[in-house]
Amino acid sequence: MTVSEIIVKMVKQSNGNLHDIGHFMKVYAYAKTIAECEKIAPEEQKTVEIAAVIHDIACPLCREKYGNTNGKLQEVDGIDYQILLEADYLVNADESGYDKSNLLNAAERLFKTATGKELLRSVYGI
Repeated sequence: MTVSEIIVKMVKQSNGNLHDIGHFMKVYAYAKTIAECEKIAPEEQKTVEIAAVIHDIACPLCREKYGNTNGKLQEVDGIDYQILLEADYLVNADESGYDKSNLLNAAERLFKTATGKELLRSVYGI
C-alpha cells in the first residue's frame, strides 16, 4: 500500500474531522521534509511517512473513552521516531499556541535533527 492510499483511508476514517485531517497532513509534511533533508534510508523514509499519517489514529477513541488525547512521551529509540516527534511538535506548537519558553526548551531538549532545529527556529522565530 502506498503512503497516498493510507492518507485516503485515514481521511475517510476521520469522518470529516477537519482538525484531525489537517493535523496529520501537517505532521506528514514536516516529517517527510525532515526525513528527506536528513537523508535517511528509503525504508526508514517510508516508515516515517506512514507513521506521521497514522500517529494519532487512536485519538477519536481516546476522546470518547478518556475525554482527552493526552499521551505519555516514550523513550526515543531511533531516527524515525525522533523525526516524527519533531514534526508533531512543530504542528502542536502552532495548534496549541506554545509560548516562547516552551519553544526554547524544546529546541534545547527535544530537537536533535539539524533540519528539525532549523524548521523550529524559522517557523517560530527563535
